[in-house]
Amino acid sequence: MTETAETVTVYDVAVDHGTLKGKTLGSQGTRYSVGLKGLVDDRWARSYRLIQMDSTGFFRFRFDLGNQTVSFTARAEDGAEEVIQLVERLDTLVKLVNRSASLWTPGPEEPPTDGF
Repeated sequence: MTETAETVTVYDVAVDHGTLKGKTLGSQGTRYSVGLKGLVDDRWARSYRLIQMDSTGFFRFRFDLGNQTVSFTARAEDGAEEVIQLVERLDTLVKLVNRSASLWTPGPEEPPTDGF
């Protein structure tokens, strides 16, 4: 009988608030992007998509795996307080994804993937 040790990955991805950048879209508002720091891999990306699909409160956030950034749009009439609330909501999303990705283990029939 052979025993194999499973590797457990604990994700600790965080929003890098210092990288928050905005680009004005005229009357449509401002498009913000912010970087992520920590291990962002395919498992984390799949967990992100699953959490996002499961909660409508996270649909405005667009994740870019290649750049490890998340972007979102604030309306022209939104002030700094609304942007702060959106970043706080993103923090919550990232924490939920970390928990989900850390608990997720692939089944024996699930092959590794290059994407999600």
